[in-house]
Amino acid sequence: MTGWEALLGLPTKVGDSAPAMAIAFLLFFLPSNLRDLNSPPYFAVEISSSKESGFSDLLSVKLSSLSVLPSGVLVAIICFTISILTEIISNTTLATIMLPILNQMALSIGVNPLLLMLTCTIACSFSFMLPVATPPNAIINGNMKTMDMAKPGIVMNLVCCCVQLFMINTLGAAMFDLHQFPNWAIQNKK
Repeated sequence: MTGWEALLGLPTKVGDSAPAMAIAFLLFFLPSNLRDLNSPPYFAVEISSSKESGFSDLLSVKLSSLSVLPSGVLVAIICFTISILTEIISNTTLATIMLPILNQMALSIGVNPLLLMLTCTIACSFSFMLPVATPPNAIINGNMKTMDMAKPGIVMNLVCCCVQLFMINTLGAAMFDLHQFPNWAIQNKK
């Protein structure tokens, strides 16, 4: 079966994926409310469903029981948990879900929100073990098995988590004063 370019007599350099990309591209320009042409485009509307539904508030209250742990242990738990979750969940999706939760959790337990959120943001990039973790991992040789990626990937995850924990407690603390509860967070806590 020939594609749309053969039907319209277009050069074969244009593939069948062009209409799909054109429609996706239009979503950046079409208004989200067709009755109001001044409304923001579909992909410009920023709604965090976990925040709007109250899920992030509920989960942050449940996670605030971790306030008995020292902040360094809490950061380590977040780093290793996020690096595991990012193997099966998209990096962007995981960050979109977890950042509001960690923000509310940090405010409720009195920890600098940047400490938890910066840890989460960086750990979302530690997806080295599985081909499904991130698109570059899927672009591999067809002869490669999942275990061929998982073995060195787990070592890379552990090394990256250890480096991040060191950096967040040294350079991060020096640059952003991460171990002090900031004034702007006190205002947001109210």
